Amino acid sequence: MEIVPTKTEYAASLDAAICSVAAEGVYLAGETGLGAEEMRRFISDCLAGGYPQLLLVEGGSVLGWCDVVPDVRRGHGRLGIGLVRRVRGQGWGERLMRATLELAFRRFRVVELCVRAENARAISLYRKLGFKAYNRRRPMPLGSVFTGKRLHMKLPRRAFLRGRAV
Repeated sequence: MEIVPTKTEYAASLDAAICSVAAEGVYLAGETGLGAEEMRRFISDCLAGGYPQLLLVEGGSVLGWCDVVPDVRRGHGRLGIGLVRRVRGQGWGERLMRATLELAFRRFRVVELCVRAENARAISLYRKLGFKAYNRRRPMPLGSVFTGKRLHMKLPRRAFLRGRAV
């Protein structure tokens, strides 16, 4: 397995990985992926905009992803991450996030994410990387099936750089 920059050639495989994680109904806000063609457009937009998106790949198949795209607030990025079940608990999520954050902080001052409050394993990783919880009163996007309590977390660039030096 290796972490690689995204390419449009991975669109169908990335969409399949997202569908796999979404089908569990636990980790993602949506119930499905975007479809291969829409995923190809999303990847193209990330590449054109210089937004970091890294993939965990084995034998040409995407097993995980991490990206940071612009948030509505200037200088803020929104992080998305997921791993298919068989690679969880092996440290790939942390490696993928660290590599993506290194790229993201070249562009964004703050990276934010939203996580289900009951996802203790993910929250622990986010805290380890320096993310802090904060209160945010913005509704979830239309089409979201994210129910229950959610935790909003953010990581300023200076906190990431300070933590990296330790």
